Amino acid sequence: MCPILQVEKINIIGNEKTRSWVIEKECDLHLGDTISINRIGNKLEDIKFKLSRLVNFSNVAVKYKIYFEDKCLVIIDIIVDENWLLFPSIIAEIADPNINIWWVDQRHSFKRINYGIKILHYNLTGRRDKLKIKFHTGYTDKYEISYDFPYFFNNKNFNLSLGLLYSSYKEIDVKTLANKFVFIQNDHDNLLIRREFNLKYYYRDETNWTHSLEVRLYHNKIKESLAHLYPEYFLASKYKFDKFKIDLNSIYSSFDIGIRPQRGFKFKTTIETIVAPFEKGNNYIFFSQEFINAKAVNRKVSLLSRINCQESLNRIKPAYYIYRTLDNSRHIVPGYEYYIINGTDYVLVDQAVRIFILDYKKSFFKLLAKEPRIKIKSELDLRFNFTGAYFNEPYYYQTNSLTNKLIYSVTCGLDLTINNGIMLQMNYSLNHLAKGGFFVHLNSAL
Repeated sequence: MCPILQVEKINIIGNEKTRSWVIEKECDLHLGDTISINRIGNKLEDIKFKLSRLVNFSNVAVKYKIYFEDKCLVIIDIIVDENWLLFPSIIAEIADPNINIWWVDQRHSFKRINYGIKILHYNLTGRRDKLKIKFHTGYTDKYEISYDFPYFFNNKNFNLSLGLLYSSYKEIDVKTLANKFVFIQNDHDNLLIRREFNLKYYYRDETNWTHSLEVRLYHNKIKESLAHLYPEYFLASKYKFDKFKIDLNSIYSSFDIGIRPQRGFKFKTTIETIVAPFEKGNNYIFFSQEFINAKAVNRKVSLLSRINCQESLNRIKPAYYIYRTLDNSRHIVPGYEYYIINGTDYVLVDQAVRIFILDYKKSFFKLLAKEPRIKIKSELDLRFNFTGAYFNEPYYYQTNSLTNKLIYSVTCGLDLTINNGIMLQMNYSLNHLAKGGFFVHLNSAL
């Protein structure tokens, strides 16, 4: 019996778009590698785990065959079902922060709809490279392009991303009152123009760590008359927002599936620095953390525990617009979707129980010659949440009653996960104000 096996051949089956060398790099497997015969099962499970975490594949299977010549050899077969990752679409999207605000506060007005085109490709050349092109007009005008270039220098560990954005607005929110946006509108002139450029470099080590450095340049401005009416928008009655935002991120994740984890742990820490290169003062530093733990109780029931928190490190009054630039500003407390809750510091705790109901798999047809077949792999779960949060806001709290107090909610919802990359959540939530409602969220791991 041979104690050591040498990888003689790697057969990759089912990859219609993704390049074979990408799959080999992602599972850290190469011709000539040696594997202890006692650990061959662990190695195959590790390969399946690494590939299953990618949104490229809806299903992964790994098999092996041992044979003997002058030494012990092993042939490994990796069988994948590749997802359709090209999404050209006609845009008809709301201009409000979420569909719940648009439906209730704005009375689902179709005047607040943006129309245009969007092309998203999450595997453009088979290298897991992501291209995003977006153009829309209507309520706001927006032009956006971004490209993620993984395997920089042909190295699995180095990745680069860059993007450009231009948008103009004839209506903007200038403050919050009673935790609601206060809008002003001008049908003839642009009130806000955004010009942004971002460059991101990230490094993945051979374990579960990812580290990134992102630099974003803001060259935004509002009408000068507006700056005098609302001096806190950019602060000190300024009408220009020329700043750099520098983000340092470290993420550890052992999740089996990123958007619908059944087991594993995720930790993320971020330092966000917003600076004006040629100005003294008014530079901001925020430190945020995220902890998520997923645990499978059995084949159908899993628990998901989450803690998010953020701290302002230099205790300087931020401009109102600063809250719109923070990564953590996207965290919504369930049951409070109709409200805007800002805070320089906050903590959010959420405990969820998820119960599997059913799944569905179907392979359809091949639409384009160089793209994989259209396939759907979906799971439907029942979910119960209890959420509590506290937002500390020392500067703009006078007109916003939901800050500087404990808020909490209970939620019952359905989660529909598609191709391990998109999750549609349909919730009924009841908050501490005894106000309930149905809310819809669309999350993406792509």
